[in-house]
Parts: sequence; C-alpha cells; structure tokens
Amino acid sequence: MAYSLIITDRAEEQLDNIVFYMLDSLRSRQGAVHFLNCVDDIYERLLDNPYQFPISNDGFLCSKGYREAIMVEMQYKMIFKVDDENIFILGIFHDRENYIDKIK
Repeated sequence: MAYSLIITDRAEEQLDNIVFYMLDSLRSRQGAVHFLNCVDDIYERLLDNPYQFPISNDGFLCSKGYREAIMVEMQYKMIFKVDDENIFILGIFHDRENYIDKIK
C-alpha cells in the first residue's frame, strides 16, 4: 500500500523550532544535521510501513489511534496517526516534554 505523509503545520513549526534551538542556542550545526537526518529516516520508515511503530502507551492517545516513533539518539519522539493511506505527523516532542497535554 502506498502512503502519503502529511505533516501538520504544528509539526512543521516544532521541527523548525527544534532546529533553530540547536543552531542558535546550542550552536550545534552537527546536532541539527543529525536531528534532521533522524527525522528523514523516520519519514522513510513511516512511508514503508507506519505500523512498525507502536501505538502510544498513554490511554488517551491510544484511544485516538496515535502512534509514536522514537528517535532514541536524539531523545525526541514523533507522534502520528494513520488514516487509511494518509500518515498525519501531529508533532515532534522532546522526551522531557509533557507532549500528551499538548496533543489533547
């Protein structure tokens, strides 16, 4: 099955903010490039088979069918939902963020 990747405006803004933070505050071009490579890797894996990633452990997110793709090396996770042939990227969050409240 061919999937389409739909990145929400919110997820795009989060991605931009994370990269800007790495470049401006941390002054780590290498970290920003590595982060973007991890994001691209997740995108490719999602297009190949989004069901390889687990449904969220959170009760609310699970009830809505949200899944989590973890970027272990970067301590970030991507929250997404599969709807037929569309994969909606809802957000990209740091492990320490209270991302569940931000999605509700």
